[in-house]
Amino acid sequence: MSITDESGTTPCDKDTVTCEATDVTGSLTVTASFAALGTYSITPTHVGEGTINCDADKVTEDDSVVFKCTADPKDGHELVGNLTLTGGNSTDTCTQKAQDKWECSATNVTSPLVVTAFFEPKTYKVQPADTIANGSLENCTPTTVKHGENASVTCDATPTPGFEFASLTLSDGTSSETCKAKTCSLPNAAGDVEITASFTKVHHAITYAITGNGSIDCTPNPVPDGEKVTCTATPADGYKLELGDLSLPDTVGWKCDLAAMTCSTTSGVTSPLNVGATFTARNSGSNGGSTGGGGGSAPTMSELGLLLSGLALAGAAAPALRRREKQGKKADTSK
Repeated sequence: MSITDESGTTPCDKDTVTCEATDVTGSLTVTASFAALGTYSITPTHVGEGTINCDADKVTEDDSVVFKCTADPKDGHELVGNLTLTGGNSTDTCTQKAQDKWECSATNVTSPLVVTAFFEPKTYKVQPADTIANGSLENCTPTTVKHGENASVTCDATPTPGFEFASLTLSDGTSSETCKAKTCSLPNAAGDVEITASFTKVHHAITYAITGNGSIDCTPNPVPDGEKVTCTATPADGYKLELGDLSLPDTVGWKCDLAAMTCSTTSGVTSPLNVGATFTARNSGSNGGSTGGGGGSAPTMSELGLLLSGLALAGAAAPALRRREKQGKKADTSK
């Protein structure tokens, strides 16, 4: 804007938009030049995995503007902090109005505006299940994992007495991984990771020490810790099991059925067992024969059972035999 008189052109003060002329002696001409106001862009941008969209893309120079933006994280990600508005005044801000919904405002805009959203992978918890059967899990590390990362977990697994560690399982609700070690890895975590452990009963092996021809069969074998076991000795054809030649561990109590040649524990097994038996040929003896002068072999278990049964029958019949004997003597004296 300028003012012109006979002496020439004098510019006006553009800041105050005022013109001043002094010592005027003729006509004055005031000239004004107008230019269109500038337009500035509104650009949404983001850092990390997600999208941002705004309902305005430009603003007029020196104008004020209010616009809305939506920030949508990618699956497994989340928006961190607030949207930032740069290029305007220090008082220009974005305020959250609802889930992922924001309202931004700027005043007296004199430069392009940029709205930025910051996205990061979600952080998931890594922790043991509330209940672990037959043992416990402690000191599990790490305690968190980012979305998409591998959850490589190590725990102290302690079984209760009579049990032993079997496996570690990691699950994020979408996938799971089971490992037979106390370190396990779940790839591409997609949620909170729950840690569980499997503990199984300790099993004790039963071994056999056999002399001669015959067999021993103990069931169950191996035997679960704290459970009982039954062993059966079976001589081969032509062999017998000598009385007292069963070798039974004294770490548990035993009850034997001689006739059936079986022995069962009376208490739970808590360690490995070795059961032995000596089988001898039936025609063997200390003097080379089975009869005469103490040269016979000791009775087998089954033979001992028959002998005991016979003795029991004989004992039951003895009173009747004595009564008959007395009656016979009386008959002889009356003749």
